[in-house]
Amino acid sequence: MAIPHNPSGPSGGLLPPRCGCGPVSPAGWGLRLVVALVLSIAAAVILARLPWLGDGFFAENGPVEDAQALLLVAAGAVFALTAFASARPAERAVLLAAALVMFAMADREMDLRHTGLPGWLVFAVTGWLPHVLLGALALFTLLYYRGALRGIPQALCRRFAGWAGLAMALGFLLAGAGWPFDKDVMRLPPALADRLEESFEFASYGWFLLAAFAARRA
Repeated sequence: MAIPHNPSGPSGGLLPPRCGCGPVSPAGWGLRLVVALVLSIAAAVILARLPWLGDGFFAENGPVEDAQALLLVAAGAVFALTAFASARPAERAVLLAAALVMFAMADREMDLRHTGLPGWLVFAVTGWLPHVLLGALALFTLLYYRGALRGIPQALCRRFAGWAGLAMALGFLLAGAGWPFDKDVMRLPPALADRLEESFEFASYGWFLLAAFAARRA
């Protein structure tokens, strides 16, 4: 049986590569990360400073925060659908874990207590019930796929070695960049701090949604 030749793989090009990272070198991906991060920060600052968007757009439970929750729910749904479409248990575990992280972050952004909606719906979305359900699902995923844990590194490489991993990294970096504005580390006027915090989070969650679609195509 002939062994397919792969000049980019190890052992003299006789073995296939461990994951599909593409032809771009780690330095190339690092450069893409830096460029995308700088552009994303610039876009977030521009969004925060748009004069025709009032401070109410960036307030707690305002339109920007509602859009953030929608982005996270969409990202979680795409990750979950991709997980169920995969035939590999390790990939399912990785993608379901990503989906649960997105849903947990969306739950943090949702607050229906001041919307006038029925009490049962407010409790179902913003009470302790979502926390319990997410925790139970995380535990179930861990136990159900415990036999596939050895394949997790390979699954991460297959799904997140390229653009999906880049987008996830950008999402977490931008979320971290918005933290100082939330904690008043920079001593900015409250309205400006809220605008910057929500703008950085909006950019962050947009990258998470892009990561979900990239992982689906991987």
